[in-house]
Amino acid sequence: MIPIFRKIRKKMADDNRPLKYLRYAIGEIILVVIGILIAIQLNNFNEGHKNEAQFKAILEQIYTVIDQDAEQMTVIKADLDEQIALINTISEHPANIAPTLLPHLLFYIDLSPIKFTSEVSTQLGYLNFNPGNLMQSNLNKSLTS
Repeated sequence: MIPIFRKIRKKMADDNRPLKYLRYAIGEIILVVIGILIAIQLNNFNEGHKNEAQFKAILEQIYTVIDQDAEQMTVIKADLDEQIALINTISEHPANIAPTLLPHLLFYIDLSPIKFTSEVSTQLGYLNFNPGNLMQSNLNKSLTS
């Protein structure tokens, strides 16, 4: 393909026809510009898909963290419920508890529950919302409120 264009260019230059050669040169420039514009469009399209995939991956991580937080809260609640039941048993029926067992029960009641930490706020910081995407804008409003 390049040799064909080279021959055309050489023929126009040899014929000493500057106007035809100028039109040919402008045509080549336009073709190059069109090629560059197409490449930029393809790049923007690929970047959009890459950003969408990254957004979905971070959302999945957030959902996973929320599920883990829910499980952790369930365990903490169960421990606290057990401690409350022991406190009620000790306060309502102190005679039913063996004196040797009482220090152990009081120690268990005095234990603090597992410290709860969540990484949701950290994961939310990784999200890059695209204001042009309606779904992402609605999700952003929901998560921030």
